[in-house]
Amino acid sequence: MEKQTPIMLYAWLASLKKWTGKLVVKKKYVVCTGCLLLVLSAAWTAVAVYESAREGKAKFRLQAEETLRDAGRLVVTERFDSLRIPFYFSGGESFNKGRIIHTAKGVFDVKVDSLKEKQGLYSLGTTGIYAHILMDLFTFPLDELQKDWQRKIPKSDVSSYLVLRYTPLGTDSVRVDSVGDASIARLSNKIGDYYVDDFYTMVLTAYACAGWKEYVDWGNHQIMIAFLAFLLIGIILFVGLFLYRLTSSAVSLPVKKEELCRSIGKLVYHAESMELMCEGDKVDIQPQPLKLFCAFMLHGGYLSYADINEALGWHESSLGLDSRRKRAISTLRTVLREKDARIQIKHEEEGYRISVTD
Repeated sequence: MEKQTPIMLYAWLASLKKWTGKLVVKKKYVVCTGCLLLVLSAAWTAVAVYESAREGKAKFRLQAEETLRDAGRLVVTERFDSLRIPFYFSGGESFNKGRIIHTAKGVFDVKVDSLKEKQGLYSLGTTGIYAHILMDLFTFPLDELQKDWQRKIPKSDVSSYLVLRYTPLGTDSVRVDSVGDASIARLSNKIGDYYVDDFYTMVLTAYACAGWKEYVDWGNHQIMIAFLAFLLIGIILFVGLFLYRLTSSAVSLPVKKEELCRSIGKLVYHAESMELMCEGDKVDIQPQPLKLFCAFMLHGGYLSYADINEALGWHESSLGLDSRRKRAISTLRTVLREKDARIQIKHEEEGYRISVTD
């Protein structure tokens, strides 16, 4: 049996629209739901990355503080070695609530604040007194401290900035030295304020920051799960829309000319043999109405006056075209109704349309 391709005509399409309307609505709901899930998974991924970056930045601050402590001890001792000044570490880190300081300018009673002791970056029994001496000698290695500190921070893309404020005992003057990238001197990048010497005259403010990608733990399982969910939903939505578009475009109106068979109702027209069949039997039809029926099939069920004239070989300037068209349509209508009463040919503005009623 030869393949039959039904033509989707006006009346049949109108009845089909009721049935397909719900499917279109469902398709909209599916697309909206898919887009919503895609947005939610993207938000989940963004939140997971943000939380990982926040935790990474907190760890970075602790690492930066520890490496600054180590770098400070190292550069102070190396500077004393280079100056060939004998020194020793007293050892131990115990302290008293009050401290008497003897200098060439006099005797000073320094009150030890517990908060200051908590802020102390360097051990008071090691580098404190020596940092003070180096500052008085104008040889405190601040630039070396900044370079060594930045090099030791375990991140590939790091900027650092150090500000050292020195207030000599018995004076109100403040000496300020700084080194590094001053553009990062913001509260969000501040590692802390630290007392460098045991006289509490040297305050070091440290800033450091890395690129936000450095803070994120890209191997975090929450980030991986969120990203995979986003990727999976995106792929499913894309493939679904692609398949829907592919199947939707498979139905074409009007029917392509190269197709062999066209049907309407019970009637099937075979283009190659130019025969009209009804439920397997050949329909007895004259050449003129057959040409007209073939034209209806080729033009998707609608023929304008000009299409009818062209199909039947009538010149536009011929006399009595209106009555001749009516007779041709009437003849075809009679033949078709004898075989399938549902088939109708109705007059429309500037033409005729063939359709199948319910």
